[in-house]
Amino acid sequence: MAAVGRPGDGAVGEVERSHRIDAEEFYRMLAGVVIDDTGVLNEKLREWEDYYNFQTVSFGSHAVGSGQDRVHRATVRAAVHALAGRPDLDAGRGSSPQALLARQLTYAQVVDPVQTKSVDGVGRMPGMGTDISGFLEYRAPQDTQEPTWYTAHDLGSLYGGRDYDAFGCLFGVRNYANFRPLAAGRGLPADASATVIARFAQLTEWYGEDGFHGATWIAWHEVKAVDWDELAGKPDSRLHQYRQTPNGLRMTGKAAWSPAFADAVGLERGEDREWPEGSEWLVGDTLYRSVTIRRRDAVTETGEWQPVWRAMNALAAQHGDDNVRLVVWFDD
Repeated sequence: MAAVGRPGDGAVGEVERSHRIDAEEFYRMLAGVVIDDTGVLNEKLREWEDYYNFQTVSFGSHAVGSGQDRVHRATVRAAVHALAGRPDLDAGRGSSPQALLARQLTYAQVVDPVQTKSVDGVGRMPGMGTDISGFLEYRAPQDTQEPTWYTAHDLGSLYGGRDYDAFGCLFGVRNYANFRPLAAGRGLPADASATVIARFAQLTEWYGEDGFHGATWIAWHEVKAVDWDELAGKPDSRLHQYRQTPNGLRMTGKAAWSPAFADAVGLERGEDREWPEGSEWLVGDTLYRSVTIRRRDAVTETGEWQPVWRAMNALAAQHGDDNVRLVVWFDD
């Protein structure tokens, strides 16, 4: 039986946070792959711990990395903005969450470009995760006026995942799989619904214009026209990993960084290299392969995006394919 401690109870709280981070990020990294070999699972966990411990940046007891929750990200971002706006800020004063966190931050750590990574043109701290938000909208006539866009659903009520292959395929964000994005960088629609406009105004007030990125939208008629068998433009930036089983090769994950592979081929930590399609390396019991994936591999027929598509299809049945769209943005 696991002991449950109160927030701030030290070691127990750190263990709880570690378990939550493992649940949210390590197991998601396996991309739904089933691993029934304890040795393989432990090896993957060691790779994840190496990545998390050495390629994320920690501020005090929280890591500004993939496992943080939305509330903590908001607190971090508020402290970052406070420091970025006032390098001379006396972080020792005040007892707000932002002030308390600011005591653990330095201006140089926040703005030093050497400590940031750029993925799809967005600078972010190493290891920082990306989440999606948005709304489904429909357009309908309003008395004698021009048709107006209205909000139908908050995306969060239909989709709660963090799937970078889907983000890249659909919107060009975290596009490690190198897809031609369907709807990247279109910005907030000029005729967005009142709810979307209000939410953006609220976000801008809270976090500034750099508190979110990648705003774009896609219409239902565009989704319906997608060729889901289309291949990405080049192989996945992450090597796919396989393990031999009695039933043949079984995929065990995708390697953003593998110490074992890096040692075998002479990669330096943090070095990026492109590998030709089909290239393979057997390192110990693990086969690493360079693979180009299809759109349907990123947005599967039975996956997390299906509730979104069903909701859009239902709206389109009433309002028409051209009058239904999904508006999204991303935050780190």
